[in-house]
Amino acid sequence: MTSRFDFNKLKSTDPKIKYGFAKDLLKIGAESPQQLYTHFDFLLTLLDEKNNILNWTGIDLMGYLSSVDQGNKIDGCIQSLIKLLHGGHLITCNHSICPWAYCSE
Repeated sequence: MTSRFDFNKLKSTDPKIKYGFAKDLLKIGAESPQQLYTHFDFLLTLLDEKNNILNWTGIDLMGYLSSVDQGNKIDGCIQSLIKLLHGGHLITCNHSICPWAYCSE
């Protein structure tokens, strides 16, 4: 994937690289989500991530991206987010609430 974001860092075996980049993505998502919107489809795949931290990152990013969602892409992942609310994992459920706060903006 060619972009100014090196998403391969999310596959790094070095936790400082992997989670540092996830943290950077969250900061960008919070401050200027339009920079990430062109990567919506890739970021959506994080909702299926087995690694909890990356999964939570993906959930939070969907919330940030929903505030700039001109293409109504978030509509396609609403059912996935609802399932996460009822998945039985407290932290995942908590993160799944985040996108709903931004959907109304």
